[in-house]
Amino acid sequence: MTPTGTWRMYRKPKIGGLVIGAVDPDGSFTGTVFGHRMSGLWNAASNYIVFNELLPGGGGKSKSAKGTVAIVQYTGYLAQHPTSLLIMAGEFITCGSALPGRGTWKAARRP
Repeated sequence: MTPTGTWRMYRKPKIGGLVIGAVDPDGSFTGTVFGHRMSGLWNAASNYIVFNELLPGGGGKSKSAKGTVAIVQYTGYLAQHPTSLLIMAGEFITCGSALPGRGTWKAARRP
């Protein structure tokens, strides 16, 4: 199992897309989450994933209301549900934002 492909993602209150491109031999990948650029790492041995969503901003850098870089960092695991769906789920934390937050996320797709 690999996390590549297009996923349906839920992070309260958002529902949208998670697109993970090809995973390089070192486990790195890029893609989009909720339409924002992201990059991350995949550990195939443990099915562990971590990726950072770059929140919208000007000049290629994400800016919060306070002018600091704002990202959302996601961590989680990939598993196969008995219905054959691939499921990823884990936690997120918002860093550098005017409104920091944390919570859980999940995503699903057909193999």
